[in-house]
Order: sequence, then structure tokens, then C-alpha cells
Amino acid sequence: MSTTRKAQMLKTWMKVSSDALELPEAVAGSAPELARILGIKENTIYKSMNRAKNSGGKSCYISVQYEDDDDDS
Repeated sequence: MSTTRKAQMLKTWMKVSSDALELPEAVAGSAPELARILGIKENTIYKSMNRAKNSGGKSCYISVQYEDDDDDS
């Protein structure tokens, strides 16, 4: 008997470098956690991302959504 397991969607939040490589400087599982790591307000992250989206620019904060298909069996 086989069971079908649905993959879970996860999101990782990062502060990335401002150069072309956009290397991660801080990584967290949520925006509030990233804000705590960086010592900033959570709203700073959201405002920066929204401002970049509306102006067509880039933010130093990004969120990456991915599928966790971890099969430990």
C-alpha cells in the first residue's frame, strides 16, 4: 500500500547584498524572525519590499517560496 504525500510550501526570508550577486547576509524562516536577527522593525522589511515592487527597483530583502518534498522514508 502506498501513501501519497503532498509537498508543503515553505518560505525563507533573506537580507541580501546590494551587489549583482545578491549574496545572503541573513536568513530566517519568517519576516519577524529576520527583523529580530537584524535588529530592525518587521515593517521595515515589508515597506522596502513593497517600495521596490511598486517602483520596479530592488529591495535588499527577499522571500523565496519553495516546495518541501522531504521524504524521510
